[in-house]
Amino acid sequence: MRLTPFAKLFITVVIVAVLGYALWHYKGGDIRHWAGAEKQASSTGADSSKDFSALKDAPADPGRDTGSNGVAPASLATSGKLSRPRVVGINTWAGHSPGIVFNNGME
Repeated sequence: MRLTPFAKLFITVVIVAVLGYALWHYKGGDIRHWAGAEKQASSTGADSSKDFSALKDAPADPGRDTGSNGVAPASLATSGKLSRPRVVGINTWAGHSPGIVFNNGME
């Protein structure tokens, strides 16, 4: 009896799934330990590095109705308008798809 390619693929997927489930069920804890998934508890419970020490003395947020003091308005060198209509391309496809369509397929 000859198997079709689909039947071979299906049998392969079933075998891999059963082996994967059995491995996860019986040896999952050992694999997670080997991969380093278990966190080691720190003695202080806090971040021991000094990464965020500069944020401790940060200035307070300004009030909601407070204006912006000491900020100068920005000025443009030109009028800020284009002499032509602005055209914006919108790509809603996956990143590689427009190139495939532009090249008339993958030949």
